Amino acid sequence: MKHLLILILLLVVPATAETYDRVLAEVNQGIILQSDLAPRLLPFHAQLKSVSKKERERKMQKIGRQLLKELIDEELILQAAKEANVGKLSSEEIKKQLDATKAKFELDDEGLARELAAQGQTIASYKEVLKRQYARVQAVNFFVRSKVSVTDKDVEERYEAIKKRSTGQVGSVRLYQLVIGAPPGSSDETLAAAKAKADEIAKQATDVKTFQELVTLNSTDEVTKAGGGDLGWIERGTMPASWEQIVFALTPGKVSNPIKGPEGYRLFFVSEQKKDSLAPFSKMKAQIKDEIYGQRLQKAVEEWVKKLRKKAHISVKV
Repeated sequence: MKHLLILILLLVVPATAETYDRVLAEVNQGIILQSDLAPRLLPFHAQLKSVSKKERERKMQKIGRQLLKELIDEELILQAAKEANVGKLSSEEIKKQLDATKAKFELDDEGLARELAAQGQTIASYKEVLKRQYARVQAVNFFVRSKVSVTDKDVEERYEAIKKRSTGQVGSVRLYQLVIGAPPGSSDETLAAAKAKADEIAKQATDVKTFQELVTLNSTDEVTKAGGGDLGWIERGTMPASWEQIVFALTPGKVSNPIKGPEGYRLFFVSEQKKDSLAPFSKMKAQIKDEIYGQRLQKAVEEWVKKLRKKAHISVKV
């Protein structure tokens, strides 16, 4: 009970110099601090503002435990990368990534610093994030990726399964999109403002002509903005599964709710539908193969991390 109370206090009390130095876990020779966990908790504090204190504490406790577990797993992967001497990101590469982020979202150094500060980070801490992300990816490549494979037979069997499920379903849609941009690391206020704007636009989208006008006036995606957000005819099985589920559930003349992504919020509008039209195997083969590979890689990584955990000394302090 004492440990539970300490964890709740760690999660709901604003970070101070004292709490930022608190050790949450020891992982072999490494440690995880409250300052490592705090930035990841920020978005959840904002999301749970409207719930009762008791419910907020219960949910934050659960979220905190899950995030701490993820941090422990990440530390194990980083230690494996260091031991294998892989995943070192040079200063030049870090600068290139920072410059690319600033250029993409039209930010200068001060603007990027402001956005990061809203997430409890600094330029220096963000550089460390980039280093750690790169090291984890390279460790997975080194230890796991080469052991994962997908055969043509695997792809053909998945395609046949999709074909059976697609009978009688909408096969393709005439699709339009509108993007309200928010750069990575945006503050809660920036994200909330972007979503509020997307919500308001969705209410105004009564038909395709109106939606295209709204795209011209509001979309931050310069590639599709000039064409009124027109993506053309999109066939089932040719877009990300999470988007496909939403898009193919829309009836003609309807707009989706705002969909949060790495670049902000996105609205989809369907103007027409065609049924019973699954993309041919030749068109879907590469995407299906990528999906199967991604699923198998994720499972293989999870199994690898389990083995790392079994061999590691892990001591959770809360």
